Amino acid sequence: PESGSYEARELAAGFNAMQRAVQAQLRERTHILAAVSHDLKTPLTRLKLRVDGLPDSPERARMEADMDVMDGLINEGLEFARSAQLREELLTLDLAALLESLVEQALDLGQECTFHPPEHPVPVRAAPRALTRWVQNLLDNALRYGGSADVSLHAGNDGVEVRIADRGPGLAKADLERMFEPFVRGEKSRGRDSGGTGLGLAIARNIAHSLGGRTWLSARPGGGVVAHMWLPPANQV
Repeated sequence: PESGSYEARELAAGFNAMQRAVQAQLRERTHILAAVSHDLKTPLTRLKLRVDGLPDSPERARMEADMDVMDGLINEGLEFARSAQLREELLTLDLAALLESLVEQALDLGQECTFHPPEHPVPVRAAPRALTRWVQNLLDNALRYGGSADVSLHAGNDGVEVRIADRGPGLAKADLERMFEPFVRGEKSRGRDSGGTGLGLAIARNIAHSLGGRTWLSARPGGGVVAHMWLPPANQV
């Protein structure tokens, strides 16, 4: 609030103006990313149709692989833009059931994943699609870069926390927060060749903010990374 003494009002007004400018810049960046990602869809589709008409060859296979990468980047760009603003209705969901379902899907695909569901439902107030994407992004990150995922759920009076731990190469302490910046990747096994686009964690954080929650990374004792997601109790949303 811009109140108090003249100096306090001037300082508050300056901070408020700066905040509005930063928010406008972030909105503009997101809109540009969404527009470019959307507009690239049509020429990429035409390119795929042209490549489909070429005879089978190693060169065609390489072109198709490059187009698949481009398609993934475009889709992630659109998803990142959408994640900046929640458009779903909030519902009461059983977080334990959602985690169990996603872990079972990973197991069906032959991935190493563990989860011991609690005996009782763990209700949270969230948007179904956004919450699923949040969990899936953190789970995919652990499986892609760590080779396995140990999922645990901790419910208390002050909120609900999910931990998704891997035994991968880990990250430097200075990189744990930086990994949530768009298009940022770690070194070595966390590079482009492993299939990441650099937007998964940024999308997860956008969703966390929109649902009134938090998400962060920490080092796992003994090696690896733990991805955390926290949501307030269902009755506090």
